[in-house]
Amino acid sequence: DNDIRHALLKEVAAFLNTEGGVVLIGVSDDQNVTGIECDDFKNIELYIRRISEVIASALGEMAATLTQIEIHEYDGKNICAVKCEKSTKPIYCEFKNFGQQAFVRYGNVTAQPPPKEWLDYCQHRFKQE
Repeated sequence: DNDIRHALLKEVAAFLNTEGGVVLIGVSDDQNVTGIECDDFKNIELYIRRISEVIASALGEMAATLTQIEIHEYDGKNICAVKCEKSTKPIYCEFKNFGQQAFVRYGNVTAQPPPKEWLDYCQHRFKQE
């Protein structure tokens, strides 16, 4: 589903653009483990590869190198952890008909800053050496 993929990409981009973090797939917002089995995965390696491809396609190859995808079993269900490192350059999400977007993370919120704030953020956060 494109809306679910876009939601994942927003979170990954936001973590990359701030201090890094982990996106959990198969865990609901209220912290219940639902597992990734409902995603109709047949093979863990193919599942990981598909997520990697979606990230590389929408966020770029450099962004994909800053992520590590792992599957963990918890309470008899598989969850997927997408570990995101802090990027040294701005990461943009360009997925399907959503257009090019930038996201940041503060607290437990993922937000899309307005263009002026994003420009100021980039000048402060991604200083050229």
